[in-house]
Amino acid sequence: MTVLAGCDVRLAMKQVKIAELKDCLSEHLRAVENGAEVVVMDRNRPIAQIVPLPPPGRRIRVIQPGRYFLAMPSFGRVVSVRPDESSLT
Repeated sequence: MTVLAGCDVRLAMKQVKIAELKDCLSEHLRAVENGAEVVVMDRNRPIAQIVPLPPPGRRIRVIQPGRYFLAMPSFGRVVSVRPDESSLT
């Protein structure tokens, strides 16, 4: 467990009240950056979850509408594929 400036920050899913999140925002965001997840509570009711972003190489690409693509995740590339014209009618 890591304690910074009186704030309890752990590297696992942590539930924090809004006031604690505001008081220790930097510490909680550092923990999230290191892989922790934070659930924000409002009167003992979960209202939000702060989670780390996926690594840059695994982000979803936006593809132009009207084109057909087949993702090749094991090779890290996208290949354009045209459907058989007879299957469209």
